[in-house]
Amino acid sequence: MLLRDYTERETGGARRVAIDQELVLLGAVALSMLARGSQVITDEQLDRDLPALCHGGEDDQDDEEERVDWARKATERFFFVRRKGHAFLHSTFGEFLVAWLTLYALRDLDRRRRLAGDEPLAVVQAVDDDLLYAVTSHSCLAERGPAVGFVLELLEEVPAAVRARCAELLAGLLRRALYERPRRHFTGFRPVRHTVTRRLAAYSANLTLLIVAASEEPVAVSSILPGPDHLERWSALTHLWKGQLGADGWTGLVTALSAHRVVTDGVEDVVLGGAEPSGMGDVVVAVATGHAPRHRRLLDLLLRALGEGQALPFRDRVGILEELLRTVAVRSPAMHRALGMMWHEEGADRAALKLLLRAMLADPADRMATWELLVKSGIPESALWEIHQDVLHPGGS
Repeated sequence: MLLRDYTERETGGARRVAIDQELVLLGAVALSMLARGSQVITDEQLDRDLPALCHGGEDDQDDEEERVDWARKATERFFFVRRKGHAFLHSTFGEFLVAWLTLYALRDLDRRRRLAGDEPLAVVQAVDDDLLYAVTSHSCLAERGPAVGFVLELLEEVPAAVRARCAELLAGLLRRALYERPRRHFTGFRPVRHTVTRRLAAYSANLTLLIVAASEEPVAVSSILPGPDHLERWSALTHLWKGQLGADGWTGLVTALSAHRVVTDGVEDVVLGGAEPSGMGDVVVAVATGHAPRHRRLLDLLLRALGEGQALPFRDRVGILEELLRTVAVRSPAMHRALGMMWHEEGADRAALKLLLRAMLADPADRMATWELLVKSGIPESALWEIHQDVLHPGGS
């Protein structure tokens, strides 16, 4: 690794532990910069942040002989240049170091859990994620795109068995991420004073990125958020991220975290990683699976736009309606109005619409109510009778 080679040269060929200590210190500098959204950091900021993370915030202020000049210690190597403060010689140094420090905290999490083993208290006690929380709760890694790429590269050097253990630990942490943890270490490390909500959003988003990065295969949301309400919990997380991470953090996360909807045996899920996302399908998932009134209003606005033919070709609108019909529990009155408007549109492909109408009439339990709403929306009863006969006698003459 290039940066490790540089560090070894600068520390006079010191052993690996000393090199890692140096990288932790440099990573803390990079993390302080990232949290502040700045490429430059001052001596005062370093003297406040570094002991809080690298020394547990327990520097003995009374012993003058033992006092550490943290800013000088961190920036005396050749990695830095002076620019009204300290800046890395190359910006990607900082992004790599944040990724390295994140992986260091993840490996520390795995090491602590393995050392605890099967001890009775270890089985019931929470995993000690204090360092990982301190490192990943101030900003989303995806805010700086290269940082996620460096995480992936560093994970390639980690044995598969360790990655699998880490992915399992991270999933457990994600399930508990939004619950209160009254006691933590490293609480003095606060480069920026964010709200608790903002920090929990960054932490849970980074946990999700790390789970996907550490996993060999694409990850189903239902596997990391098990239970019948997995999509509701996923929706709550994504709305938290969008509302709290800021424009750069949210845009970076959407870019870095591939997601697409799947339906298996009638059960809907979201798969993270792997195949390229469909884009519009993800919008459908975000809107159509919401249960709050504002989500339904958004769905109605979307359907109204589809019915009125705004901005999208007819075939694309049919495709979106088909996606909505396959989505669990989407039977908005606006769906019937959209189909009615499209049926009477000049040049409408009614054969394609009939396939959608057939899907809507397939369930005997709500066929009568659906029929009445479709007629009110302008679909001729003769067309519905034809579709109904096809449902009752598929392939018949």
